[in-house]
Amino acid sequence: MKRKLKILIVDDNEALLSTSKLMFAALGHNPVAANDARQALDILSEESNIDLIFTDLGLPYINGWEFIRMARSHGFNNPVIVVSGVSNAPSEPMMAQLNIHKKIGKPFKLNDLREVLESVEKTLAP
Repeated sequence: MKRKLKILIVDDNEALLSTSKLMFAALGHNPVAANDARQALDILSEESNIDLIFTDLGLPYINGWEFIRMARSHGFNNPVIVVSGVSNAPSEPMMAQLNIHKKIGKPFKLNDLREVLESVEKTLAP
């Protein structure tokens, strides 16, 4: 990966949030963490330079789908990666409707993140 991305990670599971943050940092990126969609929306409104959202779907208060809808309606047009377990696997029509770049299953490994980030880099303008 040639470009350092600012990645907003959204997950209510502290262990997964911390692990994801460490993994993205190990790959040379700048991760920003949010425990829920409300906090993530605040970050998006304060920071205009987020390159990628990496979000769980099973979030409290506002679920991942609604968070993505809200982020899109507020002008976030960069890639979104959804993280899903078996119980909340995203459907292809829903992914297309919300312009989801990719989905990644739990548990994921560092190499899984590397691969998905390489595909993201190709879609971002230089």
